[in-house]
This record gives sequence, structure tokens and C-alpha cells, in this order.
Amino acid sequence: MSAPALPDLPDAEAALAALAARMRDAVAYDAAFVGIYSGGAWLAERLGAMVPGNHAVGYIDVSYYRDDYSTSGLKGGAKRTELAFDVDGATIVLVDDVLYTGRSVRAAINELFDYGRPQRIELAVLVDRGGRELPVEATYTGARLAVAQDLSIVLSRDATGLLQLATEGADGLEAVAERTHFDQLEEEPRVLLLDDYVIAVPGVDVSQGLWHKVSVALAGILGTGCVLAIALGFGRLLRPAVAVNEAGHGG
Repeated sequence: MSAPALPDLPDAEAALAALAARMRDAVAYDAAFVGIYSGGAWLAERLGAMVPGNHAVGYIDVSYYRDDYSTSGLKGGAKRTELAFDVDGATIVLVDDVLYTGRSVRAAINELFDYGRPQRIELAVLVDRGGRELPVEATYTGARLAVAQDLSIVLSRDATGLLQLATEGADGLEAVAERTHFDQLEEEPRVLLLDDYVIAVPGVDVSQGLWHKVSVALAGILGTGCVLAIALGFGRLLRPAVAVNEAGHGG
């Protein structure tokens, strides 16, 4: 029996337009936009032109500030941080493509303070996929998604500058994830903690009642993996309760 068709990721350009709209009347007129390489750098450039104001644009590479640097070493493709403005006293909007564990954002903030003491730091992300490991939340978000932890969300840019989102599995191949665009739900999904996973069913209180009893019973007989496969036909796999480190895309 084939799995049901799953929805596509949101259009990256539409998500960018939504992000810019949310920033337009809220961000400081002279806020500097600092993009975290690489996807965040592309977004910072675009937002600098889309959001009214006098916005200096900078770029930051967090390779040397990651908390796994001492064990994993320097990853390929390191770039030069460029901040052509005075960080001291500045209002800065960090820009990233995908917010996941929060570790890349933490690294970026640590690096910014090596250049000065900003008055304020905000965070703008194209996609918030959940799965936080640090207490980091975006000030401005283009789209909120739920994606299985073994998939990465990857932002790419073609020769014309057009942005596109895709998913990538642990093996590096493009894959499809079960996901929900929360902005399209009529109400917030209720959640059920089932061993190491969180399952959401829009409009259904899964914390009690028949769904909960059946799920727990099936988990004991068939195992959590089988219950998850069944649940995905009705609800949404939001995230594993135990997060893992980033796969290199988003943070």
C-alpha cells in the first residue's frame, strides 16, 4: 500500500515575501541586516531591498564559533565575515534560512560581540522547522514547518537569483518529509507524546480519549515505529522529542 501524497514545501519566494511583510512595519529604520552564510546571506541582500529603511547589509560566517568546532573541526566552504558598519550600539537583525537547533544563531551572536556591543539583536528566518536545543526564537518568520529530524531543509539560489526550498535526507539525496504549514491550519494541532515522538492531529485532542488509548495499545503490541507509520496517515509527525545536532543546513 503506497503512502499518501505529501504536501510540498512552501514556495521560498512567497515565504520571503511574507517575512518581508512582517518586518516592514516592525523593524528599526536603521537596523543592519546580517546574513548567516550561505542562505542567510542571500536573504539579507533581498530583505535589504524589500524592507523600507536605511539598512546596512553584512555577512557572518560562524564556522569558528560553532560549539562542535573542537570535535568536528572546520567544515568546508568557510567564508569571510563582512560587517561594514559599527557594531557598537547598532540594532542588528540576524538573518538565516532555516532555524533548527538554535546553535548557529548562538554562534553568530557570540561572533557579533567580538566586533562590538550591539544595542539590540533580532532574528529573522525564512523557515522555522522546530526542534530547538537552545532557548532561541525568531523575531520574524516567513513560514513554520514540521519536518522529520532525519531530513534537512535546504535553500538554493539559481543563476537568476530565484530562491527554492527542498528537503535532503541523511544520505544527501532529495527526499520528501511529512510537514505542515502551520499558518494554513484553522487551529493549532493538539499533540500526543508517544515514546520518542510527538504526533499532532489538527482539530483532535489526542492527549486523551480513544486516539490516545489506541495509540498506546498499538505501540505496546506493534512497536512505536509501526504506530508512527499509521499515525502519519491521519496526523503529523512534528518532531522527535530528543533532538540531534544539525545536518549542516539551518541552525
